[in-house]
Amino acid sequence: MDRKLLLLVLVFFLVLGSFTSYVFYRTSLRQIQAENATTPCQSTSFLLAFPNELPVGVRATLNAVVRSCDETTIPGAQVCLTTSLGTIEPECAQTNESGISDHVITSDVQGLAEIRGRVNNSMDIPTPISVQFAQ
Repeated sequence: MDRKLLLLVLVFFLVLGSFTSYVFYRTSLRQIQAENATTPCQSTSFLLAFPNELPVGVRATLNAVVRSCDETTIPGAQVCLTTSLGTIEPECAQTNESGISDHVITSDVQGLAEIRGRVNNSMDIPTPISVQFAQ
């Protein structure tokens, strides 16, 4: 009888220990996932331009889409754009609740403007975009 009680107590503590380990380990996994959801990722963030060909003096809309590696959008990230031709307004903007920042480019001279983006002053968006200004 004592052996059965000892075995039952041993099984109880093993199950209790396993359950406790699972609960604490699962909580730390959630924290890691939450941290990753707010870190911008180069492979999933990108730039858009519309239209990409336009006359001199006309405005084109530029958007930067900032996402984490699991493709979750990141609101509140600061995106700064630079161009080889023309003027971008605003140069730096925060992403909205959809993870998108809005910018406008104009140029008084014809040529090809290459636009590059940087997120939170720490990560470059890897693929630049181009806007052609023509007469």
